[in-house]
Amino acid sequence: FEMHREAIHMLRQELGDAFEDASLLRYVLSYENHPDQALQAARKALQWRQDHQDLVEAAKQRKPPPGLTMQELCCLQTLLLTSFHGATNFGDPLLIIRVGLSNQTAVLDMMGEEKVELWVNYLNECSFQYCEAATRKMSYFVKHIGLQDLSGMGMMPDRRFFRIL
Repeated sequence: FEMHREAIHMLRQELGDAFEDASLLRYVLSYENHPDQALQAARKALQWRQDHQDLVEAAKQRKPPPGLTMQELCCLQTLLLTSFHGATNFGDPLLIIRVGLSNQTAVLDMMGEEKVELWVNYLNECSFQYCEAATRKMSYFVKHIGLQDLSGMGMMPDRRFFRIL
């Protein structure tokens, strides 16, 4: 913190109390020597979280994301192979999307891009909530690790799915 106190202070002046210092430090470290880009990324994240408050709240409470029926959740869990696979020794959660073994076209045709994107955003938000809580508890940064496993992918993947990722 000490080494980056000035940059954190600058972000705090621009953003107010929207973020904890540890979150601001994530932006400072991610955009080292580019405080304007760190500020832009933080503002973009803040706007996304405000625009998607219902999804953020559902992830915090570990409830299904709003806008998806039970039937759609079953469809996603059947046709789109996504799962958290534990964590590293440092507590970093590992989310794997097995694109090559999923039926991308079927799930997109049945549900549409918007709902599949909602699901992927929800999974990422759940991971974000976990990382923030674990970072506070462990006093070091816990980071999300996302893998897109392309094993078994055919020659003509559904491009709509890659736009979502």
